[in-house]
Amino acid sequence: MSPGIRPVSLRDGIKRHIFAAKAARLSPRTVESKEETLGRFVSYAEDHEWPDFHEIKQHHIEEYIAWFGDRIRWDGLRGRANPKVVSSSHVETTYRRLHAFWEWAFKDGLIAFQPMARMKRPTFTQRIVKDISPEQIQNLRAITDYKNPKVAPTELMRFRVLRNRAALELSIDSCTRLSEITGIEVGDVRISNVIDIRVLGKGDKERWVPLNLDPGLTLLEYMNAREKYVQPGVNALWVSTQDRKGLPLDKSWLQRVVNKLGEAIGMERLHHHMFRHRFALDWIRSGQNERLLMALGGWSHKIPETYLRQIDIEDAASIHRGGIGNIRKHIPYKPSRI
Repeated sequence: MSPGIRPVSLRDGIKRHIFAAKAARLSPRTVESKEETLGRFVSYAEDHEWPDFHEIKQHHIEEYIAWFGDRIRWDGLRGRANPKVVSSSHVETTYRRLHAFWEWAFKDGLIAFQPMARMKRPTFTQRIVKDISPEQIQNLRAITDYKNPKVAPTELMRFRVLRNRAALELSIDSCTRLSEITGIEVGDVRISNVIDIRVLGKGDKERWVPLNLDPGLTLLEYMNAREKYVQPGVNALWVSTQDRKGLPLDKSWLQRVVNKLGEAIGMERLHHHMFRHRFALDWIRSGQNERLLMALGGWSHKIPETYLRQIDIEDAASIHRGGIGNIRKHIPYKPSRI
């Protein structure tokens, strides 16, 4: 061991790293991810009787990442679902979490050298970003038409559909994250000549999100209807209509609603981030300032590269197709049903 290095175990070093992450006020989700990744790592090291913390070398970590990349994922699988190999993006995330840990340990004086300093970052498959079309958005609005007796035949059903429609319009119009919408309280809605909503983004960063007229009016209508159902003392904006009637909904409720709405219009898997993604693409393509988009979406450094790459793909496809237009006008095609 080099002079000045404080002897601690790998497990104790990881504990200190987690405490440092919490002290830095990283998001609970980030801290949880670190705990899961590093907990699995230290268990592997102990099971394979690795050397002391300060003697771990690059080849040890490469061994672990190779093992992790070949690992079969059973977690979360139900019934007859087939087990899957860990995705390449999950491997890449594991690499980043480990690299951050060893970099922190080196700077904090727990180790004399950074074993991952020269380690090559693993490649990962860059998937096509799933998108949502204007037609699909209109279909979502049609099945959340709370004023339609066929969609909402009872008063309670009308309130539930109105709540879902308000959250849907907010998702479409505001470039927010799922957690930001589900965390809104009534006091976060500022009503004057316009409507703004205060949301809490990554890193405990607050920002005001402006709403356009129609989404704002839908939200106001929901808030007025909410007064009839909400339990005393509940400040959460979104409340339940079922077992916990009038009480706050859990954090995952909106994703469940979005999934069901997607299934209802025939989408294989609709998730909330598609609305944020489409908002950003439309904003950039219209020639608006990217710094203003960063302010609206809560990005601190830059617009994610996946958004810009998607615009390049769409524009290239449009130029390549030229004047073909809508293929359905040329070919009477009906998909076969299997």
